[in-house]
Amino acid sequence: MRTVIKACLAVAALSLVACSDDALEDIDESTDCETICDTYGDCVDSDYDVEACHDRCTDRADDMPNNDQEDECEACLEDLSCTEAAFECPTECVGIVP
Repeated sequence: MRTVIKACLAVAALSLVACSDDALEDIDESTDCETICDTYGDCVDSDYDVEACHDRCTDRADDMPNNDQEDECEACLEDLSCTEAAFECPTECVGIVP
């Protein structure tokens, strides 16, 4: 009986670990997309639909889980002025924002 309980606990623990990795990845994607879309709205087009951009970006990240472009784009934009971002990050951010 103890063996069965230990096995059940082990399976439950492994399931929680797998779920937590997915949850952390979703949070990272969402944060990356928020930064990317907010930056585009602030720097390029004040009328830009940032919420729609965020939805497209997170959907895109979910559809292409092995693509790290959101991370690369967000990392490129970090600590740059609007002018610097426009000239230094188009390759990293193409396809995420117009």
